[in-house]
Amino acid sequence: MASLALKLTDIISVALGLPADSLRNRSDRQLSWLASINYPPTIDARPDQMRFGEHRDRNCVTILSATGDGLEVQDISGQWHQVPTRPHTFLVNAGRMLADWVGGRWTAAQHRVCNPAGAERRQSLVYFFNPNPA
Repeated sequence: MASLALKLTDIISVALGLPADSLRNRSDRQLSWLASINYPPTIDARPDQMRFGEHRDRNCVTILSATGDGLEVQDISGQWHQVPTRPHTFLVNAGRMLADWVGGRWTAAQHRVCNPAGAERRQSLVYFFNPNPA
């Protein structure tokens, strides 16, 4: 995952008009971590009940692989949209750290995990990429 994250930072740098290794050069002592989050099946969930409340990731880049529905992202008008789960794929999310570094040219997406009644188990593997601490 660290190797993938570094490749993504090269792509992000180029997309921002920076030298390809701009973010990579800040990542030789990264403080990243991998989390496994299990959301069990739901039986009697209330419509307003969340599995994980709305938030923006604080880190630089988040790489997610998940099974099961529930992830939603908020657009700039405040509407929530279901994010489809696709097998053998990763979802990449810019975090607040990256948004700050690029002066708001990119934003950290507000997202949540809803709890639809009768939802199947959701398993998320989440890699939080954080470059050097200082």
